[in-house]
Amino acid sequence: MTLWAAQARTAKFVGRQIRHKWIVDKETKKSKWYIGTVIDVVSGKDGDPQAVHEVLYKGEDNPYEVDGLQRDLDEGSLKFVDI
Repeated sequence: MTLWAAQARTAKFVGRQIRHKWIVDKETKKSKWYIGTVIDVVSGKDGDPQAVHEVLYKGEDNPYEVDGLQRDLDEGSLKFVDI
């Protein structure tokens, strides 16, 4: 893959509303989709695969630090709601 192709596939997350699939039971591999808003970057740069983002999920009072959003988007376990 060329550098240009890798950069073209990265997305910006801050300010975006997402649906994010989490495994809620590792033994049965049961999963659940959660809606949240990406509110900030904790480390790295927005769009970098290694970046850690702060996500406030619907119904929660405090945000979570989440890594791998780009990977989850590429694998289909994260979708943008606001498009």
